[in-house]
Amino acid sequence: MKFRDKKLFYGIINVGILVTISLFIIFSNFTNFYINLFGSSYLSLILFLFLYILITLPLDIITAKKVNLSNEYSMKKILLNNFLIYLILTLFATILFFSYKSLNFINLLLIILSGQIFILLTQKIYITTFYSCKNTSVNNINVSKILNSPSYITMGIITNLYNDRIFVPDYWFSENEKNYNFEISRYKYSIDHGINKKVIFSALIINTLFSTVIFSLLIKVFSNPHQTIIIGCCIFNLLSFIYILLLPNISQKGVLNVDIHMENIDKKTFEENIKIYEKNQDKNDTINKKIELIFYPIPSLQTRIKEKRKSIIGLPNISRILIFLNMINFSLIFKCVHGNAGKPENWFYPPSQ
Repeated sequence: MKFRDKKLFYGIINVGILVTISLFIIFSNFTNFYINLFGSSYLSLILFLFLYILITLPLDIITAKKVNLSNEYSMKKILLNNFLIYLILTLFATILFFSYKSLNFINLLLIILSGQIFILLTQKIYITTFYSCKNTSVNNINVSKILNSPSYITMGIITNLYNDRIFVPDYWFSENEKNYNFEISRYKYSIDHGINKKVIFSALIINTLFSTVIFSLLIKVFSNPHQTIIIGCCIFNLLSFIYILLLPNISQKGVLNVDIHMENIDKKTFEENIKIYEKNQDKNDTINKKIELIFYPIPSLQTRIKEKRKSIIGLPNISRILIFLNMINFSLIFKCVHGNAGKPENWFYPPSQ
């Protein structure tokens, strides 16, 4: 099995299992069974989140062994990253539990929006805490070289309320300086034209509205926060799955819009760089068009070389960011998609290209 197909296979298996579990919980009497068994205390809610994370742990371990290089498999990283996710889920669950009876649409909206901004800020904290980074500046852009980074981490922009910084895996530094500088200029173009900010703000608006409406309806239906959170996590797993099916094409169009600009600057270097990218990622030389349309937020190599049309609607990486933000809604699909499955660093730092 080709590496590309192997990644897709294990990603589909991981997503499929989580979607199946979510559907079972929604259409069964699981919530009442759980409350009858463990009670409706705060500790029983925290226990549910622990068991919820624990169910996905074997998937993380098996996939990591199957799709990563042997020297890039780390049980410690898998456990650590799952623990960090557990802390974030617990934080949001705690807020909902102790404010449940007083929640209305407006304060729920503010809680969800604040939680998503917090998650976005954790990206930069995560990289700078768990990796050694060498800071520099290229063309007036802050650049951090991630030392000893896994080969599956891609170059990307971390955006927060204060600055833009490009984090660069150290394998890019082994390429020719021309290729490295050209790739930096690609991200500079995204920063200068506010493309990354459009993606972030679009994702925040979309997810905040969906999340607030769904949780508001659940709170009206269920008097118990356990039921709201348990059913909520399942609904948002399914919503993330819908994002996977519907949004990659918008992400692809955003990538291709930037591709067209970069190709016009230097076609030869552009083609060299996307081949470097694919060499270190999915190795997507060609993909079945129907599969590419659904599962791949980044177009295949051949599509990126041949596509010459700009699109009005295009937001690179919007699907990955939305799925990542759904962590605040207790969804774990972001761990399971084929670009992230078995790759713990990508859970907090989803590929941006």
